[in-house]
Amino acid sequence: MVPSNNLGANFANTHCNSTEPCPRHAGVTSAFQTPQRVPSIAVQRSTEKGATAEANLKLATAERKVLLLEREVSHLKRREGRYKDRLEAKGESLKDALGEAQEARTQAVMAEERIDTLEALLGAVRKDLVRYKGWWLTEYHSMKVVIGLLPNPDYVHDIAMSSKARFETYSASL
Repeated sequence: MVPSNNLGANFANTHCNSTEPCPRHAGVTSAFQTPQRVPSIAVQRSTEKGATAEANLKLATAERKVLLLEREVSHLKRREGRYKDRLEAKGESLKDALGEAQEARTQAVMAEERIDTLEALLGAVRKDLVRYKGWWLTEYHSMKVVIGLLPNPDYVHDIAMSSKARFETYSASL
């Protein structure tokens, strides 16, 4: 080997006589090859800092998005809870309303039955009233005729008492 000022010359592909790089020594520069430019450490660090800053920025953005999404999820969960509570309250009020409606229907049926019973009773009372009116009118006219035939008005008391007795007998037979 020939000493050289080029440090890469000692590692050059001396076993090959060509100026082309050998695959075994790829990346090693020799005196015959054009040296590849390697960035300095400061450039690498600044690039790393830039990449790190960019990565940190992306990370911070992603973390903010995650926080916003977590807040939105918790907000949606709270809304869901409120909606479930409202739905449960509406369901309870609906059940109460249905129960009240059923109770009102039952009471309406009972009232209709009571009305039918009272109408039948009222019909019977009206029938008795008509019979009583008929009897009373007959009795009144009969009494008037009888009193008109009496020569002595003192006998009216006796006739009125007998009329009362007949009425009580008639009423007892109903």
